[in-house]
Amino acid sequence: MEAYIDANIGIDSEYIEGQPSMIVNFAGCNFNCPICFVPNYVKFSKDFAVNLKAIKSEIERISPNVDNIVFTGGEPALQRLALGSLCRFARNYELSIWVHTNASKPSVIKYLLMNELCDNFIIDIKSPLDEEIFQRTTQSGNFFMPPSEIIKDIKKSIELLYEHLPNITVEFRTTVFPGVMYQEKHFDSICRSIARLHPNLIIQNFRYDQEEGILNKSLLKNRAPSYKHLEHIKENLEKSFPQIHIEIK
Repeated sequence: MEAYIDANIGIDSEYIEGQPSMIVNFAGCNFNCPICFVPNYVKFSKDFAVNLKAIKSEIERISPNVDNIVFTGGEPALQRLALGSLCRFARNYELSIWVHTNASKPSVIKYLLMNELCDNFIIDIKSPLDEEIFQRTTQSGNFFMPPSEIIKDIKKSIELLYEHLPNITVEFRTTVFPGVMYQEKHFDSICRSIARLHPNLIIQNFRYDQEEGILNKSLLKNRAPSYKHLEHIKENLEKSFPQIHIEIK
């Protein structure tokens, strides 16, 4: 089976709580977030077409050196068969399996859960689940799939994850979008959407890789809010949502 995956699999010790983790990047995404800091993974580029045997060989080779394997991207849920196959293969090496997804494909999340292929999910929640700001942050809606439908699917995914607690780990991550998604009311709305899962929420300040850049380079002139501003937001959110563990990065 072929898939669109970066064959250069690395090890990252910061992705999962300081634990050494194998990072498998899927190429191709259904979102076009202007602040995406891995723009090379947005399209299904033929440069990333690879046979799964090669990826499995790398997983086998690297597995003794890591505790976790993270399937990310891009959006791994767009390639369900390849993702399922690799999750099933990784089970053979006693790795803790993580899928990092934008949660827009509830059918894939259900598939992973029902087949016990993944116990840990990182959900990129891009903005409050409101059509206007969601479309501005993701540029994902179109004639065939309007933002209202994508938001419905994200809500279905959140419901599925809730139904499988406490047997799974769920972490949410959201990234500050200067001038668009940065106010306390934005994060308050996000917290209201996820509070009953009692999750971790990581608020990532706007940044980009110097080599990779970001998808919309015109945004590089935008200034991110100060960490002092974000810490103030965090303190207020913790008062309203004590069931959510919030970190600023």
